[in-house]
Amino acid sequence: MYPGNPNTVESVLERLKHIIAERLDANLKLEEVKADIPISEDGLGLDSIMIVEFIVLIEETFGFQFNEDELTSGVFTNLNTLAAFIANRQTARVMEGSWKDRLESARPISEAGDGLEYQPGLSRV
Repeated sequence: MYPGNPNTVESVLERLKHIIAERLDANLKLEEVKADIPISEDGLGLDSIMIVEFIVLIEETFGFQFNEDELTSGVFTNLNTLAAFIANRQTARVMEGSWKDRLESARPISEAGDGLEYQPGLSRV
């Protein structure tokens, strides 16, 4: 449903639009969900109950929980700011996982035999 990198702002934005149009009781069609207008009642028309439901659906969909300070910041200004925040958070999580995998698979220097660290592509003289 969402081809390409799922962590791009565009991909996250599309997923957020689908959540609002298909999973919230917001009475909005997908084409009516605009990314640059406020999420609140003055924009997309989401009242406080729907915003709480939206937060829960975001956390379930993207696999993280918002910190308290993130809920009170400008993250929820509009869908553009929210999508950028989520994309950055997801990318950071992927990169953190990548580094953890690399660290866990690295062998200690003492296992190299002579105490020297070997790097791929380099030869010892």
